[in-house]
Amino acid sequence: MSCWRRCGWSPLRRAWSGQGDEANHAVADLDYAAQLVGRAVDFRQARPELEARFHDVAFKRFMAQPEATLVAIFDHCGMPFTTEAWAATLGYLEERLQNKHGTHSYDPAQYGLTPAKIAARFSTYQAACGNLL
Repeated sequence: MSCWRRCGWSPLRRAWSGQGDEANHAVADLDYAAQLVGRAVDFRQARPELEARFHDVAFKRFMAQPEATLVAIFDHCGMPFTTEAWAATLGYLEERLQNKHGTHSYDPAQYGLTPAKIAARFSTYQAACGNLL
């Protein structure tokens, strides 16, 4: 049974409502996210003929080399990466600076989670896409 049905609510929405037990929300959110990611991995692995449609991007690489990463994405899609596209991207990124509204930090332990527990739930994703982390 999905965590949505088991919990009777959307775990990702309910966690932000200020109601309920944060540790239970965190575990439900972890399960929900792991299910979504696992289904995406399963889909791709079951359909190798579609692999050319995907272009994986590592967030760290994108943050370190945004222009090169975008050039590779556009190239994968058969589109030229124009100066207009780069200018639009810069404008978008400048409006959404990381930490623009402060930083957010937390300790998974405050929600009853451990790095080992998180890694175990995402083991399928890590095995398939570990190079992107």
